Amino acid sequence: MKLIAHRGLTNKYIKENTLEAFSNAIENGFIGFECDVRLTKDNVPVICHDPFIDRTSNKRGLIRNYTYKELKKINFGSKKVPSKIPTLKQVLRLDCVKVIELITYIPLNDYISLIDNNTYFISFNPFIIKKTKQKHPNLKIGLLSTTKTIKNYKYNLICILDELAKENIINSFLENNIDVFIYGILGKINIQNKKVFYIVDM
Repeated sequence: MKLIAHRGLTNKYIKENTLEAFSNAIENGFIGFECDVRLTKDNVPVICHDPFIDRTSNKRGLIRNYTYKELKKINFGSKKVPSKIPTLKQVLRLDCVKVIELITYIPLNDYISLIDNNTYFISFNPFIIKKTKQKHPNLKIGLLSTTKTIKNYKYNLICILDELAKENIINSFLENNIDVFIYGILGKINIQNKKVFYIVDM
């Protein structure tokens, strides 16, 4: 199966959305990882799920209120395995499957040369997806969605919530050459399909 580690593979010392978590996933049999990207005060795309850094670092505040230089001084790992906040550029250079959630619109012009065939962009926000696709039509991109139908779907991939992922829905997308990712998997994988990517929490 095509297993993707949600925010990387973490443990007591290796924390989510860090380069260490992404490396740990690959070392333990995952083909890649999912991560989340936001902009700093000086518009550097960095990897962090929450708008605040309170939960994932030893400091407090909004990412958008910090410059990248300031964020680099903060520990996003543990005392045993310290981690710096990754940048989008660092993530794109990794040789594996990368599923990148666009939490906000990210200008990608400066990163196009780093985007390979194993890079996928997703978002819950249809306006972000539409705008990104219009500017970069060759990107692999699609919605994090609860949709149950392929009707009028225009993108390269779809992320379907696990509890809504029925075989007929999955096959309708696959038959139209749309990559299928299933997310929200917290335990057993109910439908196993060699063509499907599974974003799992461990």
